[in-house]
Amino acid sequence: CNEDDKVLDLKVRVAMDTSQPSSRIKLLSGAILLKNDAPLTMLALDGYVKLQVIKDYERVAAGKVDNLSSTGVTWEGAIEELLSKLILSGVEQGQVLWIDIHNKNMAAECMVCAYFSRDIIGQG
Repeated sequence: CNEDDKVLDLKVRVAMDTSQPSSRIKLLSGAILLKNDAPLTMLALDGYVKLQVIKDYERVAAGKVDNLSSTGVTWEGAIEELLSKLILSGVEQGQVLWIDIHNKNMAAECMVCAYFSRDIIGQG
């Protein structure tokens, strides 16, 4: 590992070695699920870290599904606004189930909707 590697960097390496998508790989330190943006150097205070790799083969039930939406004159503007809303609402990677992008006609505003479940464990 490199000095500036994050959990996601290690997950990508494991995914490539095991031919699995990185979104299905979870890294645990003890019983704690590590978030993707956590630096690995912070975990290895004594020079090494013991991690447990779990491959997530089963889909979990979504539970309660919520949504957020935004509109804009451009697709980029609507998407940026929706991403800001998701971040401010604390929705994490792995909790977004699908994103719907549409408008009623060429002259209508662009509409972007994200459907997510907080019942699913977020991944950072």
